[in-house]
Amino acid sequence: MKTVNRLAKTKCSLVEIFMSRPTSIETRLAVTLSVLAGEHEHGFYAQLERETGVSAQRWRKVERGLQRPTADMIEAAAKKWPQYVLWITTGITFAEVGQIRPALNEYRKVPRDKPWTSKYMKARVALLDYCLKNGIDEEFVKEGDVPSPILEAIGSSRKMCIKETLASFDDPSLNWEVFDNNPNDEECSAELIRLPNFIPNEHKKD
Repeated sequence: MKTVNRLAKTKCSLVEIFMSRPTSIETRLAVTLSVLAGEHEHGFYAQLERETGVSAQRWRKVERGLQRPTADMIEAAAKKWPQYVLWITTGITFAEVGQIRPALNEYRKVPRDKPWTSKYMKARVALLDYCLKNGIDEEFVKEGDVPSPILEAIGSSRKMCIKETLASFDDPSLNWEVFDNNPNDEECSAELIRLPNFIPNEHKKD
């Protein structure tokens, strides 16, 4: 219940949490921050501040619903977690191509991360940032214009990204993970059983 308890402190209602349907960019970003912060023992927001240039205090306020995310925060989150971009901005996922949502709670099916797809998207973001800072047109990059590690990262991860995506379309089980946990709280359990993706252990197939 750790994730659920932390999420309950955001503006996202329990119904939104359990149904995986936060209803706005504001709440979806708050949920993303809450889930990821909950996965780290200490220092999540300090590290996020170092990586994005956005103060830890502002990120915390967004998580707690005390501040609406600004354009620079949404852009920073998109670059930091490109696998969540579609979900944060629209509320939908496309797991086959690596566009997933965070694991909102441990009792429902959760999209599996596509590591090579995430690496490819982050490498493309690095390329774009470099080009913008150096006045280079990203669509017409020539050898020598950009540091080779960026181009090498794009080339290697792109090949694996394509393989990963094709495999995901061929085998849908690669896209989702279903947890076996049952909630301890009886009231919570009764609520979850009514949700479409929740399957009690006794009804699961071996």
